[in-house]
Amino acid sequence: MSMPADARGELSPRRRWVMAVAVGIVSLVVSAAIGMTRDIPGITGDEPHYLLIAQSIVRDGDIDLTNDYASPERVANAYPGFTELDPVTHAGVYHEGGPVSPIHAIGLPLLLTPAYLLGGGYELARVVALLISAVAASAMFFVVERLVRRPWVAVVSVLGVMLVVPSVAFAHQIYPEVPAAALLATSLAVLVTGRLHTWRLVLAAALAALMPWMHLRFAVLVLPLALAILLRALELPAPGGVQAVRDALVRHWRRALAAMAPLVVSAAGILAYHQVLFGSMAPNAAYRPDVFPSELPFQPTFVWIYGVGSILDEQRGILPYAPVLLVALAGVVAAVLRWRWWAVLGVVTCAGYLAIVSGVAQGGGYCPPGRWLATFAPLFAIPLAAALTHARRTWWFAAPLLVLSLAVSAQLLDRYEDLYPVAGQESQVLPVAERFGEVWPDVMERRGPGYIIDGARLAVGGAGESRADGAVASVPGAVGAVAEDGPRRVIASTYQAVFRVTLTGEPGETVGLAQLLAGDDVLQEYPLTVPESGATREVLEVGGTVAVGGQDVVSRVLTFGNGGVVVHRSALMWQEDGEPGLLEQLNDLPGGFLWGVVLVLLAVVVVAGTPVRRGHRTERDAPGDDAASGPVPEPTEGTGRRDAGPARSGTTGSTDALVNTGADA
Repeated sequence: MSMPADARGELSPRRRWVMAVAVGIVSLVVSAAIGMTRDIPGITGDEPHYLLIAQSIVRDGDIDLTNDYASPERVANAYPGFTELDPVTHAGVYHEGGPVSPIHAIGLPLLLTPAYLLGGGYELARVVALLISAVAASAMFFVVERLVRRPWVAVVSVLGVMLVVPSVAFAHQIYPEVPAAALLATSLAVLVTGRLHTWRLVLAAALAALMPWMHLRFAVLVLPLALAILLRALELPAPGGVQAVRDALVRHWRRALAAMAPLVVSAAGILAYHQVLFGSMAPNAAYRPDVFPSELPFQPTFVWIYGVGSILDEQRGILPYAPVLLVALAGVVAAVLRWRWWAVLGVVTCAGYLAIVSGVAQGGGYCPPGRWLATFAPLFAIPLAAALTHARRTWWFAAPLLVLSLAVSAQLLDRYEDLYPVAGQESQVLPVAERFGEVWPDVMERRGPGYIIDGARLAVGGAGESRADGAVASVPGAVGAVAEDGPRRVIASTYQAVFRVTLTGEPGETVGLAQLLAGDDVLQEYPLTVPESGATREVLEVGGTVAVGGQDVVSRVLTFGNGGVVVHRSALMWQEDGEPGLLEQLNDLPGGFLWGVVLVLLAVVVVAGTPVRRGHRTERDAPGDDAASGPVPEPTEGTGRRDAGPARSGTTGSTDALVNTGADA
């Protein structure tokens, strides 16, 4: 028989709320200090487009953006310092003679409307985003405290996640990841706290149902959450046999129907929205080729480059900025041992979401590290708390890693802009993080089978100038670099280097040099010699075969000043038979594998450690609720009192921590 809440030393409902609000306030204050005290780099990427939609809703009562993109005043209010905003890949005309409609989902702009209703602009919109992030922090305290029943561990775990990258970096950003994270955390909080009333299940489902309105990709996270809500409605501890499900449906079909209703209504609403706005119910209806010219096919190599890279990469990964998350990742094993099926469902869901999104959308654009992780990053508090309550020795390495992570976050007060990617930069430049930059792998770097770069995309050198036809020409009499490109990382192989140039000068005279460089080393160089014919309009192809060992390659064209050099194209052509293999395209596999081993060893340390004692029992024996003996569930709405029966070996430990037993709200 389970003990009363007070007898077990648990928090009273009032104190639980006080602590949850306090966690949210701390998260809000720190995130605001980091995000609101600096303007650099300001509004970037998709952010001004979301703000423009919010403006249109408030000012015009619609999402026809025709007049908004055409208005310098409205653009400036959404994109400070600019009076023009290119709608390409962000909005388009889907019906002949129709309005300019946004590609982006409408959920985030609706949440931002209070900023414009109050007469504010992007600054107030960032305040709204910060408040939403604080809600996520408070909700996660409810979840973690309910699962581990250790209030101060819950505080440390939640703040240890919310005050570090990626959560603290995106807290003030105008991206859908922040509200989606808040909806996910709040839905889980409703699901695991309080008695199992039908209204709680409906509320949890309604919160989850709003996530795809932030962006349709969040449906990947909603589907498993919907399964968990359905199982809770049917009072099933885990997916069972057909007969068990049938019996549960007979007993609880009304509650199951009510719990699923918000999800069904939301799905129907999204289909209708797509039909009206885009002329099709297809999930990708907004990404018509004539509106969104970029193709986004799923590429398996991107899962490593941008998925694993968003975790491990030396510049774009989250672990170099927040090494405390190493403990959270290692704690996944402790969480699975403790909550079993439910933990496995969460891990598979988050990993699957990251793989799908990174395999399609790459790295998230020009933004801080870990954009795709930001949606479920608050959930890292659960395995972190599981690790801290599983074994005493976990604190030995968790505490210094947490201090180091917070020290990195403190640097963001003055150097937030250093979170953004810099071309050619090998690792982070934050003063604390850069001390350990060399230990992280360089994963988020695409190895390609060569490249073809037209003149318009070449960087103009000190001795060059751009031409109207897109080529780069040498400045008469100047000496030095005309054009260059790179560094570009290519697969180790044999290539054909090709420079397409036009040369002028004395016949037979060498007027420049085409080079392939790897760092300070010259891999190959080719003299640029004017043809004996003296032709001045002939396009020449200069180059030859070169072996490249997987380095970062730079193409460069030099002029000697004694003639003219026009660069039309620089290319490095794959010469091997067949296409490169999958593994050849992945960068720094040994480094990634090494850190995988480190995570496994940390997990072993956590799981094999001495259990943390609590009273006369250990945390390992008492995951969340009295899982060892099985709690007596509270009466549920419409079912009366039910007999818990004897504990079932092998099942109680995985589910009882998630069975609502308290009377608190």
